[in-house]
Amino acid sequence: MALNLNQNPNQGQTNVPPPPVPEVAVRTMQSDVRSINAGDARPAPEVVQAPNIGGGQEPKFIPETDNKLKTPVGGGKKSKGMLWAIVGVIAFAGIGAAGYFYVYPLITGGDAVPVPPVQTTPIAETPTTPPPAATPHLSLFVLEPAKTMMVEIAGSVNQSSIMEAMLTAGVGMADNTLVELVFTDEDASQITFPMFLMALLPDFGGTNQVAAAFSNDFTAYLYKDAKGIWPGYVAQVKTGVPDATIKSWLTMLEGANLADFFLANPGTFMAFKDGMLNGFPDRYAVGSNPGASFAHAMINGQVIIATSYPGMQEAFRLLGL
Repeated sequence: MALNLNQNPNQGQTNVPPPPVPEVAVRTMQSDVRSINAGDARPAPEVVQAPNIGGGQEPKFIPETDNKLKTPVGGGKKSKGMLWAIVGVIAFAGIGAAGYFYVYPLITGGDAVPVPPVQTTPIAETPTTPPPAATPHLSLFVLEPAKTMMVEIAGSVNQSSIMEAMLTAGVGMADNTLVELVFTDEDASQITFPMFLMALLPDFGGTNQVAAAFSNDFTAYLYKDAKGIWPGYVAQVKTGVPDATIKSWLTMLEGANLADFFLANPGTFMAFKDGMLNGFPDRYAVGSNPGASFAHAMINGQVIIATSYPGMQEAFRLLGL
């Protein structure tokens, strides 16, 4: 069979004509004007053909996109999936660590794998300088008294607390005996002579000279006889202090309120007189109440203060005078 070169290539195919464009009746201002000019009772719409939009092709669907990221909506699912994947990895790592350090030793019967301790750098401590040690009490008596007592002044050191402490110490003393007293505060520190005298004689103007003239350590005592309990004191003069300075201070002391030295009311004092005791000069004033007598003496760089004559005699003996 011979090939027909003039054969139509579209032969055998059915040509279907496109559907007719639909006609649409539309009222416009121009159609209404023409109807009125023609005398129509009702305006007639104008018949027009609908425009062929897009050349008969169907519109394509374009998915909605994110204006900022230029990716299709719904892309957040990938981010959520990645987040859950990261959480899963972390959880798996935690479970694995717990199994290795705790569960595995329990199954195998071994000890738990020790967790290395956190290394910390120790903080160097600043060395502190300890306070200087208090000077121990050294009695000025060369002979042993009947007893030595530590007397603590509770609370503030003042005349009232000192008197109360001495009255308590005197309870139970035998007659005609001398007991040495060492006064301390609540911290067990010895009370110095300037501090003691300032508290004992709050109205005495000569206490300011005591720190410059006398050592801190001093010897206090109580003497008891049938007439009462009598305090006394022995203070050490500092090296280099002139005797004239001490004598001037003792003269000032004679004008102080002497009743502050006594545990009981001494009464009214007579005028001071010069006296002698064991060959050493002293000065004294007798009180109107029995047994009360204020006396002082300066011997070998020491000042002796007494509130009774028998008590001063016993103090001289213990001092080796």
